[in-house]
Amino acid sequence: LMIRRPPRSTLSSSSAASDVYKRQDTRTQRIAVTVWDGRVSPVFDTAQCVTLSDIAAGVAGARRDAPIPGDTLQHKIARLRALGVDLLVCGAISQPAAEWLAASGIRLISFVSGDVDEVIAAVAAQRITDPSFAMPGCGCRRQHGARRGRGCAGGGKGCGRDRGRH
Repeated sequence: LMIRRPPRSTLSSSSAASDVYKRQDTRTQRIAVTVWDGRVSPVFDTAQCVTLSDIAAGVAGARRDAPIPGDTLQHKIARLRALGVDLLVCGAISQPAAEWLAASGIRLISFVSGDVDEVIAAVAAQRITDPSFAMPGCGCRRQHGARRGRGCAGGGKGCGRDRGRH
């Protein structure tokens, strides 16, 4: 499993996070956060569930969990498209998965960690680039991304808060 490095542009005005904020004022967007045990799952490639929320005018709407099963990454990404996802927020992600997401038109904010509800609120409030949401070990916490590591590998299956349902 090849884990992609966090982009150097994470904190720049051209980053996916900045694009999210620019688009929030004009339309509703559906975000998906990969979830495991109520937190952002450590690796998208092994995630089995996402929490969805629609964000409009800086306000996050109701949340609901949805399974993203699939024996291939293409199936997971097809499921995200079927759910109408505009933006995926996740922990680490392989380079092929990141490229397939981009090709499918789903924007990506990766190497994020934290409680899913807090992460959704941070996206809505335009605070997701805050170092407190950086995945441990990726180097993002140091000097606001001036030095970046290789990311984190890990895994987890399940569906967060209501793990028993999926």
